[in-house]
Amino acid sequence: METIGFKKILFIVLVVFSGTATVFPGNKNLDYTSPEYQYQHLAKEMDFWINSPIIMNDQILFFFKEKAQRVLVAGDFNGWKPELLMTPKATNLIQFIWEERLKKGIYKYKLIVDDIWVNDPYNTNYTLDESGQKVSFFELKEDFIPHAKYPLWTEKDFYLFRYENIKAKSVYLAGDFNNWNPYSLPLEDKGNGEFFIKIRLSPGVHAYCFVIDGEWKADPDNLHQYSDKTGSIVSAVYVKENEKQASH
Repeated sequence: METIGFKKILFIVLVVFSGTATVFPGNKNLDYTSPEYQYQHLAKEMDFWINSPIIMNDQILFFFKEKAQRVLVAGDFNGWKPELLMTPKATNLIQFIWEERLKKGIYKYKLIVDDIWVNDPYNTNYTLDESGQKVSFFELKEDFIPHAKYPLWTEKDFYLFRYENIKAKSVYLAGDFNNWNPYSLPLEDKGNGEFFIKIRLSPGVHAYCFVIDGEWKADPDNLHQYSDKTGSIVSAVYVKENEKQASH
């Protein structure tokens, strides 16, 4: 996902507020180390604009800070159905968290504030519809895949493999799907020690390993492992047949 800037990082503190007691200035029990106080202090000290929604690795956070009885989110990502209800949090705002997969691209949406459809007042990005009304939008520069577990099903019968090691120089994928060839499937170095490869797999159980700088290793992110006939530890991935795996 796109790197979250400093201004957005300040706001992400809000996410951890859920379920905690709110302590504001003037309260005799004020906790100066609490996230609530730290956020309010930063907000007073700095003049910044936070754009909604906040796009994080596993969540897309919509927020609304004005007084309202009921606020919903609706957009092309849910068929424009006014069903996504914002809920109040201890930070004197209401929010909705989206945690489902979305393809990279531009997504349009509106808020329904007390039964009135409006553009998001906390999002500076908008376009005009056919009637000249503002419609808010956000952009995903990469596929949004929350709580991703690798090997990751992406589409049809394709799976994405990842290996992460800042010291690794070359990483290859070897398994029963390529006759355990240690050189035919190189992972692409994306930087920061992250290596990826997407391959097509047939239905069934497949055994595989990574070859890191010439050394064979099981996938450290995959707990499905077993010993092969030689006593070596290999990883396994189960590929389902003709099944939609949007939550894989």
